[in-house]
Amino acid sequence: MKIIKIVFCCTGLILLFSCAGVSHHEKINSQSFQEEITEISYEQLLSKMKSGKVVLLIDVREPYEVEEGYINQPDDEGDRLFPKTVTINIPLGELEAKIADEHFWKDDLNLPLPSHKTTLVVYCMAGIRSAQAVRLLQELGYTSVSSYKGGYREWQEKAATGK
Repeated sequence: MKIIKIVFCCTGLILLFSCAGVSHHEKINSQSFQEEITEISYEQLLSKMKSGKVVLLIDVREPYEVEEGYINQPDDEGDRLFPKTVTINIPLGELEAKIADEHFWKDDLNLPLPSHKTTLVVYCMAGIRSAQAVRLLQELGYTSVSSYKGGYREWQEKAATGK
């Protein structure tokens, strides 16, 4: 009888945790929403950054991934190749909470809270999470948001070859 109770409890826990760990955004098929978002290429992103207009990049990778580097990272002297391009890290799982958090933007980042019309470019390692992030931002009412489909991986490769 004791073994039956243990098996029953374990089965319940397995079912509970297997369902609880999957968010709404992970359930969405990536191909279905990639058709509904704007994706930009390496060349388009580079053109935006070279334009001299303020570009806000949101890196939705996890902090441990960002440790290896990010787009428009300052050099040893603290200078960025594109001075008006700002890169911030907001992991995908925190995006919904932080995108409209005035305290986060003003106090933590020393940046103005982006409006729903602010041009945002989102990227990740290879373009899947950024596509999810763009869809989420669209659902939250952001109207000028795109995904850099090549991601940091492509950026590193092309920047290294000077293309």
